[in-house]
Amino acid sequence: MFVERLTTWYSKHGRLPSKVIYYRDGVGESQYTAVLHHEVSKIEAAFEAVREAKKQHLDQQDHLPTDKPLITAIVVTKRHHTRFYPNTHQKHRNCDAGTCVDSIVTHPVYFDFYLQSHLPSRGTARPTYYFVLRNDIAFSASQLQTLTNCLCYTYVRCALPVSYAPPVYYADKLCERMRLYIKRSQVGKLVQPTERPPVKPAKVDGESREDRKGEMDTYNEYIVAKPDSWWKAR
Repeated sequence: MFVERLTTWYSKHGRLPSKVIYYRDGVGESQYTAVLHHEVSKIEAAFEAVREAKKQHLDQQDHLPTDKPLITAIVVTKRHHTRFYPNTHQKHRNCDAGTCVDSIVTHPVYFDFYLQSHLPSRGTARPTYYFVLRNDIAFSASQLQTLTNCLCYTYVRCALPVSYAPPVYYADKLCERMRLYIKRSQVGKLVQPTERPPVKPAKVDGESREDRKGEMDTYNEYIVAKPDSWWKAR
Protein backbone atom coordinates (compact mmCIF):
# COMPACT_ATOMS: atom_id res chain seq x y z
CA MET A 1 0.00 0.00 0.00
CA PHE A 2 2.79 2.44 0.83
CA VAL A 3 4.49 1.67 -2.47
CA GLU A 4 1.32 2.78 -4.26
CA ARG A 5 1.24 6.03 -2.29
CA LEU A 6 4.88 6.73 -3.08
CA THR A 7 4.31 6.00 -6.76
CA THR A 8 1.38 8.43 -6.81
CA TRP A 9 3.49 11.07 -5.06
CA TYR A 10 6.29 10.58 -7.58
CA SER A 11 3.93 10.86 -10.54
CA LYS A 12 2.65 14.23 -9.26
CA HIS A 13 5.88 15.78 -7.97
CA GLY A 14 8.56 14.07 -10.02
CA ARG A 15 10.51 13.09 -6.92
CA LEU A 16 10.23 11.08 -3.72
CA PRO A 17 9.43 12.74 -0.39
CA SER A 18 12.40 13.25 1.89
CA LYS A 19 10.37 13.31 5.12
CA VAL A 20 7.49 11.18 6.41
CA ILE A 21 5.31 11.69 9.49
CA TYR A 22 3.66 8.39 10.45
CA TYR A 23 0.73 8.41 12.89
CA ARG A 24 -0.13 4.93 14.16
CA ASP A 25 -3.31 4.03 16.06
CA GLY A 26 -4.58 0.92 17.77
CA VAL A 27 -1.43 -0.43 19.44
CA GLY A 28 -0.53 -0.83 23.10
CA GLU A 29 2.73 -0.25 24.89
CA SER A 30 3.80 -3.86 24.39
CA GLN A 31 3.59 -3.37 20.59
CA TYR A 32 5.72 -0.24 20.32
CA THR A 33 8.84 -2.24 19.47
CA ALA A 34 6.97 -4.26 16.84
CA VAL A 35 5.69 -1.10 15.16
CA LEU A 36 9.16 0.40 15.13
CA HIS A 37 10.97 -2.67 13.81
CA HIS A 38 8.37 -4.02 11.39
CA GLU A 39 6.17 -1.20 10.14
CA VAL A 40 8.70 1.62 10.02
CA SER A 41 11.22 -0.68 8.36
CA LYS A 42 8.55 -1.55 5.77
CA ILE A 43 8.22 2.15 4.96
CA GLU A 44 11.96 2.33 4.33
CA ALA A 45 11.74 -0.81 2.20
CA ALA A 46 8.94 0.80 0.17
CA PHE A 47 11.20 3.77 -0.58
CA GLU A 48 13.92 1.41 -1.79
CA ALA A 49 11.48 -0.49 -3.99
CA VAL A 50 10.13 2.65 -5.68
CA ARG A 51 13.64 4.08 -6.08
CA GLU A 52 14.87 0.92 -7.80
CA ALA A 53 11.78 0.80 -10.03
CA LYS A 54 12.22 4.40 -11.17
CA LYS A 55 15.93 3.99 -11.86
CA GLN A 56 15.11 1.57 -14.65
CA HIS A 57 13.08 4.22 -16.52
CA LEU A 58 15.09 7.38 -15.96
CA ASP A 59 18.44 8.50 -17.28
CA GLN A 60 18.89 11.34 -14.78
CA GLN A 61 18.78 10.38 -11.13
CA ASP A 62 18.86 13.89 -9.68
CA HIS A 63 15.39 13.50 -8.21
CA LEU A 64 16.04 10.09 -6.68
CA PRO A 65 18.02 10.72 -3.50
CA THR A 66 20.07 7.81 -2.24
CA ASP A 67 19.72 8.81 1.41
CA LYS A 68 17.09 7.15 3.54
CA PRO A 69 13.95 9.21 4.23
CA LEU A 70 13.56 10.99 7.53
CA ILE A 71 10.71 9.29 9.39
CA THR A 72 8.92 10.49 12.51
CA ALA A 73 6.65 7.74 13.90
CA ILE A 74 4.01 8.61 16.48
CA VAL A 75 1.61 6.26 18.28
CA VAL A 76 -1.84 7.73 18.96
CA THR A 77 -3.81 6.38 21.94
CA LYS A 78 -7.33 7.25 23.05
CA ARG A 79 -8.03 4.29 25.33
CA HIS A 80 -6.75 5.53 28.65
CA HIS A 81 -8.17 6.96 31.87
CA THR A 82 -6.25 10.24 32.07
CA ARG A 83 -8.38 13.38 32.38
CA PHE A 84 -7.49 17.04 32.85
CA TYR A 85 -9.57 19.80 34.44
CA PRO A 86 -9.00 23.55 34.42
CA ASN A 87 -7.96 25.27 37.62
CA THR A 88 -11.18 27.23 38.04
CA HIS A 89 -14.10 27.46 40.42
CA GLN A 90 -16.58 26.74 37.64
CA LYS A 91 -17.87 23.20 37.87
CA HIS A 92 -18.39 20.85 34.95
CA ARG A 93 -16.00 22.70 32.67
CA ASN A 94 -13.45 21.19 30.31
CA CYS A 95 -10.04 22.50 29.38
CA ASP A 96 -9.87 24.76 26.36
CA ALA A 97 -9.26 23.26 22.93
CA GLY A 98 -5.53 23.03 22.29
CA THR A 99 -4.55 22.18 25.86
CA CYS A 100 -1.28 20.24 25.87
CA VAL A 101 0.41 18.51 28.82
CA ASP A 102 3.98 17.27 28.37
CA SER A 103 5.36 17.19 31.91
CA ILE A 104 4.63 15.87 35.43
CA VAL A 105 2.24 13.10 34.28
CA THR A 106 4.21 12.08 31.17
CA HIS A 107 7.21 9.76 30.90
CA PRO A 108 10.39 11.24 32.40
CA VAL A 109 12.61 9.93 29.57
CA TYR A 110 10.63 9.34 26.38
CA PHE A 111 9.06 11.90 24.04
CA ASP A 112 5.33 11.89 24.75
CA PHE A 113 2.50 14.32 25.47
CA TYR A 114 -1.24 14.64 25.99
CA LEU A 115 -3.19 16.90 23.65
CA GLN A 116 -6.83 17.90 23.99
CA SER A 117 -7.41 19.42 20.58
CA HIS A 118 -11.22 19.40 20.68
CA LEU A 119 -13.92 20.93 22.88
CA PRO A 120 -16.73 18.44 23.53
CA SER A 121 -20.32 19.62 23.69
CA ARG A 122 -21.08 17.49 26.75
CA GLY A 123 -19.27 15.22 29.15
CA THR A 124 -15.64 15.20 30.17
CA ALA A 125 -13.07 15.68 27.42
CA ARG A 126 -10.62 12.85 26.93
CA PRO A 127 -7.19 14.01 25.76
CA THR A 128 -5.26 12.01 23.20
CA TYR A 129 -1.94 10.50 24.19
CA TYR A 130 0.89 10.78 21.65
CA PHE A 131 4.06 8.71 22.02
CA VAL A 132 6.93 9.43 19.63
CA LEU A 133 8.71 6.21 18.67
CA ARG A 134 11.16 7.75 16.27
CA ASN A 135 12.01 11.36 15.43
CA ASP A 136 14.40 11.49 12.48
CA ILE A 137 13.04 14.90 11.46
CA ALA A 138 14.22 16.23 14.84
CA PHE A 139 10.97 17.93 15.79
CA SER A 140 11.09 19.83 19.03
CA ALA A 141 8.28 19.20 21.49
CA SER A 142 6.67 22.54 20.68
CA GLN A 143 6.89 22.01 16.91
CA LEU A 144 5.34 18.54 16.94
CA GLN A 145 2.61 19.53 19.37
CA THR A 146 1.72 22.59 17.30
CA LEU A 147 1.72 20.58 14.07
CA THR A 148 -0.51 17.88 15.53
CA ASN A 149 -2.93 20.43 16.95
CA CYS A 150 -3.11 22.26 13.61
CA LEU A 151 -3.79 18.99 11.80
CA CYS A 152 -6.82 18.44 14.02
CA TYR A 153 -8.41 21.49 12.35
CA THR A 154 -8.11 19.96 8.87
CA TYR A 155 -10.56 17.06 9.13
CA VAL A 156 -12.81 17.41 6.08
CA ARG A 157 -15.98 16.03 7.67
CA CYS A 158 -16.10 18.55 10.49
CA ALA A 159 -15.71 22.32 10.69
CA LEU A 160 -14.45 22.09 14.28
CA PRO A 161 -11.22 20.56 15.61
CA VAL A 162 -11.37 16.83 16.16
CA SER A 163 -9.99 14.91 19.11
CA TYR A 164 -7.00 13.33 17.37
CA ALA A 165 -4.93 13.65 14.22
CA PRO A 166 -7.00 13.34 11.00
CA PRO A 167 -4.63 10.79 9.36
CA VAL A 168 -5.72 8.37 12.08
CA TYR A 169 -9.36 9.34 11.56
CA TYR A 170 -9.11 8.61 7.85
CA ALA A 171 -7.47 5.24 8.53
CA ASP A 172 -10.31 4.32 10.91
CA LYS A 173 -12.92 5.27 8.31
CA LEU A 174 -11.18 3.22 5.61
CA CYS A 175 -10.95 0.18 7.89
CA GLU A 176 -14.63 0.49 8.77
CA ARG A 177 -15.60 0.75 5.11
CA MET A 178 -13.47 -2.27 4.22
CA ARG A 179 -15.07 -4.24 7.04
CA LEU A 180 -18.52 -3.50 5.64
CA TYR A 181 -17.43 -4.50 2.12
CA ILE A 182 -16.06 -7.80 3.38
CA LYS A 183 -19.16 -8.41 5.47
CA ARG A 184 -21.43 -7.84 2.48
CA SER A 185 -19.38 -9.95 0.06
CA GLN A 186 -18.43 -12.82 2.37
CA VAL A 187 -20.70 -12.97 5.41
CA GLY A 188 -23.73 -12.15 3.30
CA LYS A 189 -23.35 -15.49 1.54
CA LEU A 190 -23.14 -17.38 4.82
CA VAL A 191 -26.37 -16.11 6.29
CA GLN A 192 -28.38 -17.50 3.34
CA PRO A 193 -28.15 -21.30 3.57
CA THR A 194 -29.13 -23.34 0.55
CA GLU A 195 -31.04 -25.77 2.74
CA ARG A 196 -32.66 -25.23 6.09
CA PRO A 197 -31.10 -27.38 8.83
CA PRO A 198 -33.41 -29.22 11.19
CA VAL A 199 -34.47 -27.63 14.43
CA LYS A 200 -33.13 -29.20 17.57
CA PRO A 201 -35.87 -31.52 18.82
CA ALA A 202 -37.58 -30.30 21.95
CA LYS A 203 -38.22 -32.52 24.88
CA VAL A 204 -41.83 -33.73 25.04
CA ASP A 205 -43.60 -34.80 28.20
CA GLY A 206 -44.19 -38.52 28.33
CA GLU A 207 -41.58 -39.25 25.66
CA SER A 208 -39.58 -42.40 26.31
CA ARG A 209 -35.83 -42.25 26.74
CA GLU A 210 -35.33 -44.46 23.68
CA ASP A 211 -37.39 -42.16 21.42
CA ARG A 212 -35.64 -39.10 22.79
CA LYS A 213 -32.24 -40.69 22.22
CA GLY A 214 -33.15 -41.61 18.65
CA GLU A 215 -34.23 -38.06 17.81
CA MET A 216 -31.06 -36.55 19.29
CA ASP A 217 -28.83 -39.07 17.51
CA THR A 218 -30.41 -38.16 14.16
CA TYR A 219 -29.99 -34.46 14.86
CA ASN A 220 -26.37 -34.82 15.97
CA GLU A 221 -25.48 -36.90 12.92
CA TYR A 222 -26.74 -34.10 10.68
CA ILE A 223 -24.76 -31.47 12.59
CA VAL A 224 -21.55 -33.50 12.36
CA ALA A 225 -22.05 -34.20 8.65
CA LYS A 226 -22.89 -30.58 7.72
CA PRO A 227 -21.41 -28.20 10.30
CA ASP A 228 -21.60 -25.23 7.87
CA SER A 229 -25.36 -25.52 7.64
CA TRP A 230 -25.60 -25.54 11.42
CA TRP A 231 -23.42 -22.40 11.65
CA LYS A 232 -25.54 -20.61 9.07
CA ALA A 233 -28.67 -21.35 11.04
CA ARG A 234 -27.19 -19.67 14.10
